Amino acid sequence: MTKVLVDIDGVLNPFLSSDLVGRGFSRVSEGWAEWMIHPQHGDWLREIAQHAEIVWATSWEVESSALSRMFLLGNIPSIHFARVSRGDTWKLSGVQEYARDIDEPIVWIDDELGSDAENWAEQREDTLLIRCDPSVGFIEEQYATVLNFVRGIAR
Repeated sequence: MTKVLVDIDGVLNPFLSSDLVGRGFSRVSEGWAEWMIHPQHGDWLREIAQHAEIVWATSWEVESSALSRMFLLGNIPSIHFARVSRGDTWKLSGVQEYARDIDEPIVWIDDELGSDAENWAEQREDTLLIRCDPSVGFIEEQYATVLNFVRGIAR
């Protein structure tokens, strides 16, 4: 089954924008964690999850379970980032380690994807990178691209 690796900050929790509330985002918090989330992201992720396995690829790691509950996603695994990559994409080594034994297609949605991640994706079969603008987050066009990919339409 296709794996969809999802970052939180800059993807589901945009920042550097003063107009998030005007675009339908709401401030939510649980414990020490606080997000600006859009309810449509939950709808999109639940639709994607019907065709793929969602995996958190975020520095929030286990704390991301709070967002899983808010979006009604159930138990979502997360990648552990034990070390920082030396290239442009600090999460790349963790994603490579996670993907090492996975033969399934991978979609990686993040706002911090550099040329090293692009090179890795080009060398790996059936891998799609979705780069989000951190002030805007995950948008409908990107959602449609991911949904088509996980449905096997755009490979």
